[in-house]
Amino acid sequence: KLTTAKNRPEAIAAWIKRHRNAKASIPPMGPDFCKRMKTWWSDLQPEWRNADNIDNMTSWGTGNVPADTNWGGLDRGGTAGLYTVVVPLAWSLSDESPSKDELWPMVDDVAWALS
Repeated sequence: KLTTAKNRPEAIAAWIKRHRNAKASIPPMGPDFCKRMKTWWSDLQPEWRNADNIDNMTSWGTGNVPADTNWGGLDRGGTAGLYTVVVPLAWSLSDESPSKDELWPMVDDVAWALS
């Protein structure tokens, strides 16, 4: 499972309690969902990524991955791993919230981390 629940949006916690049912309806995300998603994603990053600035994810070091890279808390598979990040991203991008545009840099970063 991912290493931290700190800053994880409440909608994700509710979904996890429902056993991560992919067919369940999307839980209410709340007005701060996008910001909480970015903050949680930042909290999950290993130190070498320098993921402090959630408003500039392109500065997180996607070009030069250290040879002895340790992905730490992100190195988790299955429904308790990165699935718990990817599915809520899809929820937010299907939402009509104007703040969803804030998440496109996170989508790029998650895609990079998965590659």
